[in-house]
Formats: sequence, structure tokens, C-alpha cells
Amino acid sequence: MDKKQVSTAAVRKENEKKKEYLESYLGHVRRIHRINEEIREIRSMKAFMSVKNDGMPHGSGQGDLSGYAAKLDSLERNLIQERYNRIKTYQDIAARIEKLSGENEKDVLFYMYVKGLDWWEIAE
Repeated sequence: MDKKQVSTAAVRKENEKKKEYLESYLGHVRRIHRINEEIREIRSMKAFMSVKNDGMPHGSGQGDLSGYAAKLDSLERNLIQERYNRIKTYQDIAARIEKLSGENEKDVLFYMYVKGLDWWEIAE
């Protein structure tokens, strides 16, 4: 490879790193949605656990709640951390986008990497 090819390859690699970083914001958004859904699912399952339809008397059906509470606590801690990561990433990306000179370029990068729109949606 000559110097020009090496330079072009280095620029491509750097651009891929930038793109990956910009895409990380939407990863935080997806993880937040997933954790919220997981919390809802676990709460829903707990509400309908221990239903026995055998006609025999049973206790309250509550049993040991420590596993349930531990899982819920872990998910809620993950949710808080992910929300924090999302905010920090957003602030950094927004500041970097704002430093650009072209308004069209700012719009495209914002709508693509923060709002998650496709090219055709941005074009509209």
C-alpha cells in the first residue's frame, strides 16, 4: 500500500469509530425500553403467580419474595445507570453536532443518530 491508500484506510477506520459512537445513543434508548418492559413483565408475572385451581385451600401463595425483589432491584439499578449513560452520551453528541458549521449537516446527524430516522425519512 502506498501512503495515499494508508491514509484513506485510516480515515475510513476513524469514520467508522465516529459512526459507532454516534449509534451508541440509540443503543442506550433501546436498552432503556427493554429494561422497562422486563420490569413490567416481572411485575405482571408476580401479580398472577401461585394460582392453583385444585379446589383445595392454600395459604396466601406469596412464599419467599427475596428472588423477585432482588431481580427487580437489579433491573431498576440497571435502568438508572442506562438513563445516566443516555443523558451523558446525548449531551456529548449534541455538543459535537452543534460545533459543525452547516445546518443541513447538523440536521442530518441529529435526525439520524439521535432520533433514529432513516435516510428517506430525513429527506422528507
